[in-house]
Amino acid sequence: MDRQRGSCYVENVGMRQPYRPLVIAGGAALAVLVVVTVMLGGAGVHRDAALRASLELALGLVVLLAALVAFRRFGERGRVGELVLGGALSALALASLLAGALPVLISEETEASLAWVRFPPLLLAGAALAASPFLLDRTVAPRRTHVAGALALVGALQLASGLAVHALAERLPAALGEPLAGGAYGWPADTQPVLVAGDWLVVCLLAVAAVGFMREAAGAGDRSVRWLGLGCALAAVAHLQYALHPTLYSDAVTIGDGFRVAFAACVLAWTVREVSEYQREVMAAAVAQERRRLARELHDGLAQELAFLVAQTHLLAFRHGDIDGLDALERTSQRALDESRIAIGVLTRPGEEPLDVALESVVEDLADRMGTNVRLRLAPGVDVEPALRDALLRIVREAMTNAVRHGGATSVSVELDNGNGLRLRVEDDGRGFSVDAAPRRGSGLGLVSMRERAEALGGRLTVASRPGEGTSVELVLP
Repeated sequence: MDRQRGSCYVENVGMRQPYRPLVIAGGAALAVLVVVTVMLGGAGVHRDAALRASLELALGLVVLLAALVAFRRFGERGRVGELVLGGALSALALASLLAGALPVLISEETEASLAWVRFPPLLLAGAALAASPFLLDRTVAPRRTHVAGALALVGALQLASGLAVHALAERLPAALGEPLAGGAYGWPADTQPVLVAGDWLVVCLLAVAAVGFMREAAGAGDRSVRWLGLGCALAAVAHLQYALHPTLYSDAVTIGDGFRVAFAACVLAWTVREVSEYQREVMAAAVAQERRRLARELHDGLAQELAFLVAQTHLLAFRHGDIDGLDALERTSQRALDESRIAIGVLTRPGEEPLDVALESVVEDLADRMGTNVRLRLAPGVDVEPALRDALLRIVREAMTNAVRHGGATSVSVELDNGNGLRLRVEDDGRGFSVDAAPRRGSGLGLVSMRERAEALGGRLTVASRPGEGTSVELVLP
């Protein structure tokens, strides 16, 4: 069987073009945010311990929900990046929940040590976020022990830092000194340099994470992670504000906290997107399972009975010769068997299968059963809706069946082009016919069926043929 494939290089390059203006606009917007943060970061400081605690608890719960979704998706797809992402979000959630809950539970004397308890998980989360987008393409066999190990690592680090801070509480320096006028803190004299350096490191790690997620979304990967990329960029701006005007480890609420709220909103948007995608996958799996069940019922029931009917009518025709109506009965039963096979093929075909792959499978099957040679020239990677794909496959089947059974064709050519619109062409070397001649009674139903299908799809079907010169059927969709 001779096969030739076309090229769709131009289409693949064009798919990435729309992201360029988005990247430019996003970079400009982030630059403006950085400038605003640097200029206004020390202004508008509001000291409210209750508000700060509520803010931390709310952020922690949102991020914790996203961590659970990331772990769930790892369990379904086995992508290492999602496991690392779940661990990073768990560390962020734990740090925020501790910052919101512990000040209410402990004394004021030990409240100054909270910064040191929160510091290690924050660095771990930043490092894991920076690594996660670059690990999304790697997969492993998902196990519960992987998730348990990630959670155990986060919990062990937090417990170790808490125990260390408790043991060294009297020796640890205060995270922040006395606030300046307006509630901000001076740097570096009144701020612990280690914590400020940590904020600068977190800024760099979050920037790497933002670039990684945006790069993944702009490529052929998971586009939903663009929300994580945007969120990491906003979180980087927040920690830039904390590094320039340290308030993260205090009871003050500033513009940096506003960027953290925006980060949580982006993470929540990603969570909603992933949950919706999961629901679609569950529904698609249920539909595919039901389609396979119906295909089995058709194959084991109707198709077997029709095959028996075809065999018996063929045997009767062989034994008794030409009996009135027997030849028509044999053709009808054979056509019914073919239709049942078509239905079985439609039900068992993957829902996301590209059109060129489906065409090759169908055409090869028909060629084997009809004993004809087929030449394929198919543009690869043509994605269409399942309903449109099934209709196009039926048109190709009808055209090939007519070419072999009625035209006596020994060779059929099938071409698929996705350049300026979708063009599907079936050409044969059969005996042809006169297109302008009036069809005989009972004939021509195949051409009528193909034209009606083409019109229902919004396309145009053209049939070109002459006696002795073969037939060409071409469908063009805008």
